[in-house]
Amino acid sequence: MKKINNHILTGSVSLSIILFSALLLILFMTAGKPSWPDEIVVHDPHAYATPAGAKTAAAFFTLKNGTQMDDKLISASSTIADITEIHENLVDPDDGKMMMRKVPALDVPAGKATKLDPKGYHIMFVNLKEPLVETELFKLTLNFEKAGLKEVDVVIAPIGGAKKSHKSHKDDDGHDHGAH
Repeated sequence: MKKINNHILTGSVSLSIILFSALLLILFMTAGKPSWPDEIVVHDPHAYATPAGAKTAAAFFTLKNGTQMDDKLISASSTIADITEIHENLVDPDDGKMMMRKVPALDVPAGKATKLDPKGYHIMFVNLKEPLVETELFKLTLNFEKAGLKEVDVVIAPIGGAKKSHKSHKDDDGHDHGAH
């Protein structure tokens, strides 16, 4: 009887060691990886309000690729402008000046975040159909090589991106509210 109990106990210990080892392996494999959903997530999509008569605008956001596959943003579309393109701001190597160019695609590496911001990549809207008005939304459809189409609501932020503080704004008549 002791041998059987001993064998059962040894089997239990072996099973526990195997399960514990498997758990450690899973933890080791996922350590340092983002805990994003297993999809591409568009975080903080926004554009800035435009003055009347403006013909261009841009959208900015962060793409978080929670998948196991590298992907590419291959196009974008929206009804707010005649043309919607992926653009990049960069320094011209010949004269050191900032320039902007259309790019055919934007790499979105697996498990990483790709930021679109005013100093780098962005979605460019050319020939706006009407001004972008602060606090309104518009639809933007992103087309990924592998993930397909993803539609997002883009929030329109104040011109220049800074929110006005009551302490520093002036009335239409020029009255400064200064120290209220």
